[in-house]
Amino acid sequence: MDKENYWGRYSGEYPQVRYDPLLSHLLKNEIYGYRVHVVPGRGSRPRDHSIRKRPERELANPVDSIFYKVSKGEELSIVISSNNKDIGNFTDKPEYHKLASYNGLTIVNKYSPLNTVGDNASGVALVTYSNKYSEDLSVVEANLGILKSLKNSLQSIINSQFHSSLIFFNIGPSSGASLRQLHAQSYVIPRNSGLLSGNFQQAYDSARDSLSECLVCKLATLDKIVDHLKQELNLTNRIVWEDKNWRVIVPNAPMRALAIRIIPKIHKNWFGKLDQEEIEKLAWILHLADNLINIATPSKWPPLIDRTVVFRQSITVERDFHFFIDVLPSIPFGGSEMVDSLSITSLDPDKTAEIMKEFLIQNPDKL
Repeated sequence: MDKENYWGRYSGEYPQVRYDPLLSHLLKNEIYGYRVHVVPGRGSRPRDHSIRKRPERELANPVDSIFYKVSKGEELSIVISSNNKDIGNFTDKPEYHKLASYNGLTIVNKYSPLNTVGDNASGVALVTYSNKYSEDLSVVEANLGILKSLKNSLQSIINSQFHSSLIFFNIGPSSGASLRQLHAQSYVIPRNSGLLSGNFQQAYDSARDSLSECLVCKLATLDKIVDHLKQELNLTNRIVWEDKNWRVIVPNAPMRALAIRIIPKIHKNWFGKLDQEEIEKLAWILHLADNLINIATPSKWPPLIDRTVVFRQSITVERDFHFFIDVLPSIPFGGSEMVDSLSITSLDPDKTAEIMKEFLIQNPDKL
């Protein structure tokens, strides 16, 4: 295509095609992975469907939560750990427990998608919640209780048999959550179970082999880099916040518009290796990320109050990796996104980061 014949020629702007370097790899000099088409002009395209405004979320009565009943000993549960100690084992029988004194608790998921025992065992599904009631990431103390109990539970289960863990938060109905109270889920999976595709691991290994060093370490500590896909990444424009342990950025090619990526500066391959100080700060960063997504959401859009938080880590605890977290607003998939590994957005990641940084400059009390 030439200048007179390109996609978007009516708006006079070229779409930018970007690849997420942590989701993409090279194969015979071809890029395979997750790409994003940034097309600002799409934001003003004609619409026949009205955008429905969702009301702000109203908190439910905490005593109606199933987790409240578990902590009060009114529901059977298999308890694995609290925010400060191990309590049980996933092979225990369900019992009634008095658990209200703990901030964070991890229990076996009663509606597990995994087989826990027998010849077809595929792992253990856990749910982690806090007795500090919250329905989003705004309550730092609730976030902290969940993170501490989550770490304790995974460290107690992962052994010679279980080597992998999937960790995520689904927040709100648009993310797939069935319960209103904030909770994390984790699947602890045996080695070579076949349940993990390893896409992130493959992208990471490809970058490390090409660069002879960790790409995520570069993203966490440098201002400008050239990745293994030959993309020049100016991180200065997209660093939203950082301290000695963490860097918060808007990704170069976000899986969802307004997504935020949280990267520890110290090379650790999975969540279980974070220390106390790092976990305490992460609890606050999750709150910060949630708030910044709200701030940067265009006024014409409906409120994006639902979230998915995904922990990207090694496919086995022995493999080299650099753990990071993506906080994603729940935005519906389009047809093209169902067809291939791509996303199309009208929001420029650099401008999104600029809005977020400006908010923090104008509101230092949020730090």
